[in-house]
Amino acid sequence: MLAAKLLAGVLRDASIIVVDHLGVAHHCGPAHVTPSICVRVHDAATAWHLLFSPQIAFGEGYVSGAITIEKGSLRDLMRLAAHEQYLWHQTASPLLRQASSLWAAFRNRLDQINSKTRSKRNVEQHYDIGNEVFELFLDPAMQYTCAYFPDEAVVVGCEAVEQHLREDRTLDLDHAQQRRMNHMIAKLGLKSGMRVLDVGCGWGGFAIELARQCNVIVHGISLSREQIKYAEDKVRRAGLSSRITFELVDYRDLKGRFDRIVAAGILEHIGRPNFLTFFRTLNGLLAPDGVILIDATGRVDGPGGTNPWIRKHIYPGGYIPALSEVQRAVERSGLELYDAEVFRMHYALTAREWERRFTRSASEIAAIKGQAFVRKWQLYLAASEMSFIYGRFINFQLQMSNSRFATPSTRAYLENHVRPVAHSSHLAAE
Repeated sequence: MLAAKLLAGVLRDASIIVVDHLGVAHHCGPAHVTPSICVRVHDAATAWHLLFSPQIAFGEGYVSGAITIEKGSLRDLMRLAAHEQYLWHQTASPLLRQASSLWAAFRNRLDQINSKTRSKRNVEQHYDIGNEVFELFLDPAMQYTCAYFPDEAVVVGCEAVEQHLREDRTLDLDHAQQRRMNHMIAKLGLKSGMRVLDVGCGWGGFAIELARQCNVIVHGISLSREQIKYAEDKVRRAGLSSRITFELVDYRDLKGRFDRIVAAGILEHIGRPNFLTFFRTLNGLLAPDGVILIDATGRVDGPGGTNPWIRKHIYPGGYIPALSEVQRAVERSGLELYDAEVFRMHYALTAREWERRFTRSASEIAAIKGQAFVRKWQLYLAASEMSFIYGRFINFQLQMSNSRFATPSTRAYLENHVRPVAHSSHLAAE
């Protein structure tokens, strides 16, 4: 099996056994390392596909059942793959790393030209899979972005990360998502009666929190019809319809003026060619002395590309940007960036809790969407966790304005304005 031979030459620090469709077992990796994972490829077509397009082939093969893991777990395999990629980044020459990133960026550029029609279709493919599915693994506020865990929950140091992976502690995701919302509300510097735009409003949870905590008027927009329907119903049941409205509209078609604008988890769907349009549009919607807060996933090693399996099956048209790409567009838009905060391990912990809850509800989800869907999302969530531990991904929050006098000059005000969270422990009840 040629794919196994190529894999054997790539692995540096780990070994796995690959059993091909003929039943032949191949030891891949250093001979002195005992394999902890065994993967079986069940047919010749998948074996050839692995040779020419390994990332897509593995994902599609695992989802269809053409590839199975006979020893170890999916999470173990994703950890091995991410760690080996990390080692490559550590040892490859800067020129080779840069060339690889530039090639990936060039290869995916056409896929990121997200027209209004294409953007709507891309959003529907990911977010309109069924609100009942998201309810089974998200927190009660349905926050589908990086949570903000207490310091004691976030490991520091390589040895501590390895210990974290071995212990696999359960954390309180609900508490962490509430902390994140409080943190973002503090950064917005809200006053009663302000008009707030929530771009990519999701299922309305953050809009409700804004209205309840700060007595502001919130307008949320999304391209997901299912999200809008869910959010409107949730707001109606909360008795906040007079202060919160939603609209199924592309950001490029929105009219109005807002004192504050928040966009969480939306930048990854905009596409790099549209960054300047996005920020210019937000600037045009922002009132004088307004504040914009962006919460997004980013990469630490400059422009790159999107994993082809993720791009095809999870986030069509999606792209995780480097801060340099975002800041370039911000500068040209007329906005000014005043605060950038980077979260590292928080998204890894978030993805792990999502995967844990998803797996706990796997039978219910399979009854709704089928077993292949369950395998696809388990793969996506496990790969996401390891990408934030060993990969090049971070989460960042960017605070910007059209006035240099709109926000305090230091972060001291955050300590004074963050409201206490109802929960007291960062560990979930077992």
